[in-house]
Amino acid sequence: MYQILGVVEPGVASKGALINIGVNGTSTTFQKRIKEIYTKEWLEKFSPEDVAYIGFLAAAEYKVDRQLIASFPRRKSSVTNSVVFLGMLFVCFLIMSNLTAFKIGSISLPFLNDTVEFPAAMVFFPVAYLFSNVLTEVYGYKVARMVIWCGFICSAIVLVGFWAATQVPAADSWLRSTTYAQESFELFFNSYARVFVASSFAHFFGEFLNSMMLAKLKILSAGKRLYIRVVGSTIAAVSADSAIFCFIAFYGMLSGTSIVRIVVMQILIKVTYEIAMLPVTYGIVSFLKNKDGVDYFDTKTKFNPFSLKTED
Repeated sequence: MYQILGVVEPGVASKGALINIGVNGTSTTFQKRIKEIYTKEWLEKFSPEDVAYIGFLAAAEYKVDRQLIASFPRRKSSVTNSVVFLGMLFVCFLIMSNLTAFKIGSISLPFLNDTVEFPAAMVFFPVAYLFSNVLTEVYGYKVARMVIWCGFICSAIVLVGFWAATQVPAADSWLRSTTYAQESFELFFNSYARVFVASSFAHFFGEFLNSMMLAKLKILSAGKRLYIRVVGSTIAAVSADSAIFCFIAFYGMLSGTSIVRIVVMQILIKVTYEIAMLPVTYGIVSFLKNKDGVDYFDTKTKFNPFSLKTED
C-alpha cells in the first residue's frame, strides 16, 4: 500500500502535477505524475482519503486550473519540529499570562485626560494568539487543537505544583528571612488559582473559537486574504475571551463599570496588537509553509474541541 506525502510541484499544465509517494511501513519514497497513477491499478493501492486527493488533483489538471492545484496541501498536516517549537512558545506565553493576569496596571493618557487600566498579562497574552493563528493557518485546526489542550494541561500542572508547594511546612530560617513570607506565598497561589479558573474558561472559548473561525474562513476564501481571516477571527475570539476572563477574575473585587472598561480596553489592545503584528504573522507563515511544505486546508476536519487527534 502507498500513501501520498504531498505535492512536490504545484503543477505545470503541460507536465501535470508531480506528487511524492511513500511506501507504507518503509522509508521508501518515489515521485509520479498524477496522470500516471490515476488508473484503477494504482488507485487500489491507496487509502480512500488519498484516492479522493488524487481525484481532486486529476480534476484540477483536467480543467487546467492551477489555482486548484496550488490550493492543495503540498504535504499533509504533520507534527514537525516547527510545531513542537511553536507549541512550546505558546504554552510559555500562556503560563506567563496566567501568572501576571491578577495584577492590574494603568497608563495615563494625557491627550484623553484619562487613565487606562488593564491586566498586566496584556504584555504577553496577545503573543499566544499569534502562535495559535500561525499553527492553524499552516498546520490546520487539529494540530492547533492539540497545542491548545497542551497549554491547558500544562497550566493545570503548574497550579497543582503551586498548591503542593504551599502545603510544604516552611522552615523557620525562611520565615525569619522575609516578613510575611508564608502569607505572601499563599496569597500569590490563591491569586493564581482564581486566574487559572478564569483563564481556563476564557482560554477554552477564545482559542477554540479563534482556531475554528480561522480554519473555516481559510476554506471559504480559498486560502486568500490572510489579514481578513486573522483580524476577523481575533475580534470574535478576544471579545469572548476578555469578557469571560475579566468577569470571573475580577467579580467582587472591582466594580461592574471598571470590569467593563477593562474588557473593552483588552479587546482594543488585543485587536490592535494582532493588526500591528500582521507583517510578523505573514513572515512566519510564509517561512513555515516553505520550510515544512505544509499549507493545510481543513476541508474534512471535524471541529470537535474535545478530540486530541492530530489526524482524522
